[in-house]
Amino acid sequence: MTYFFPNREKTPRKVPLREEFLKWQCRLRQIIVRENDGKPDRSVMPVVHSETGIWEPFQVITVLCRNLQHSVTPEMHHMVKSTNDPFQVRDKAIKFFSERYYQQFDRFSDTITATFEENSDRYGDLMQSKTCVLRFEAFNKRYTLSCKVEEFTVSDYFWQATYWHNLLFNPNLSPAIKVLGFTPDWEKSSENMG
Repeated sequence: MTYFFPNREKTPRKVPLREEFLKWQCRLRQIIVRENDGKPDRSVMPVVHSETGIWEPFQVITVLCRNLQHSVTPEMHHMVKSTNDPFQVRDKAIKFFSERYYQQFDRFSDTITATFEENSDRYGDLMQSKTCVLRFEAFNKRYTLSCKVEEFTVSDYFWQATYWHNLLFNPNLSPAIKVLGFTPDWEKSSENMG
């Protein structure tokens, strides 16, 4: 399958905050699959704030997608299609993600994705504003990311990677789901301890 990959830098410039965030998220996500059976916790569920205060903050479960050249989307697709038993699919996914998947942070994009129902207020608010602030917090660390919001279509790589990832854990996920991407502006973002 050929995917459309949005215009991204092939080799992103080194931004210390970006690298630290990706390392932190990879470690947290590895802990989730190894110790929590893949059930997301607040470390991967940032609070989404409006930059202008026009909506109430809410939490969303996020996906950290690999860069296209390190994609494992075909493997995720195969896991979903290999059996009709959602428990077997989930077990395969947990084994797959807990081994080496998250060990190299530089294989991941800094565009964070999430799924939304098309008619939800949250989807509408994000599509209208096109920007937001994500606040991730875990283990005495907080990242505040000022993000551009964009919608991906079914033919986009990020849509495919997010959909097949989430389908591994949620067999009832609709193929009509909307996938939004949050791309941080690292110069406007920050990290805080404590």
